[in-house]
Amino acid sequence: MKKEILLLTMKLVIVYSVLLGLTAVPLLFQMLTENSIGRLFGKMFTYFLMAGTVFVFYKNKKKIFMELGYSAKNLGKQICASGFLLMITISIFVLLPLLCGVNKEYVLSVKQQNVVGQIIFLLLFVGPVEEFIFRGYFQQQLEKLIRNKIVVCIVTSILFGFMHFPLTRNFINVTWIFIIGLIYSVAKTKWKDCTIISVSLAHGLHDSIIFILSCILL
Repeated sequence: MKKEILLLTMKLVIVYSVLLGLTAVPLLFQMLTENSIGRLFGKMFTYFLMAGTVFVFYKNKKKIFMELGYSAKNLGKQICASGFLLMITISIFVLLPLLCGVNKEYVLSVKQQNVVGQIIFLLLFVGPVEEFIFRGYFQQQLEKLIRNKIVVCIVTSILFGFMHFPLTRNFINVTWIFIIGLIYSVAKTKWKDCTIISVSLAHGLHDSIIFILSCILL
C-alpha cells in the first residue's frame, strides 16, 4: 500500500513538473513571432500538450473521460450549475471590485488584438483543459492519497494557482486564482449537479467575460 502511494505521489510530481515546464512554450512563441495569430496558436498548442501529458500518464486511457466525471446525464442541470457558479465568481471577483472602485487593470485582463480568436481560446482551451487537468485529473488522483475531500480541494487549488505563476509572476494573481479554483473544487465536490462539465463551462465563460469587459473598459 505504501509503495502504491509513493508511486502515485511520484507520478503526480512528474506530471505537474512537466506541466510547469510547458508554461514556457507561449513565451517561446512570443520570442519567435510578433504576429498575434502566431502567438495565439502557441498558447493553444501549449494547452494541447498539457492535456496530452495528462492523457499519457493516465492509467485507464479508454475510460479517462468517464472516470473523470464527464457525462451527458442531467446535462441541463449541469449547465444550470455552471451558470450559478459563474454568477458567484463574476460577482465576487469582477463586478464587486469594479463597483467598489478597484483599479480596472487589477480586475481585468490585458487586451488582445485577435478578439474572436482569444474568446475561442478561452472557451475551448483554457476552461476545458485547465478543469480537465485540475478539477478532473489532480482532484481525482489526490482523493486516492488524502481522505479529507476539503483538503483535496485546497491542495488541488494550490497547484492550480501556482501553475499560473510562471506567466503572471505575481503572487496576488496567484492568490486570486487559488481562491477561484477552490470555489470550483468545492462546488464540484459538494454540489449534486456540479460536474467537471459545469466547472469547465463556468471557467471558460468567466475568463471570456473578463476579456470582453477588458476590450470595452480598458
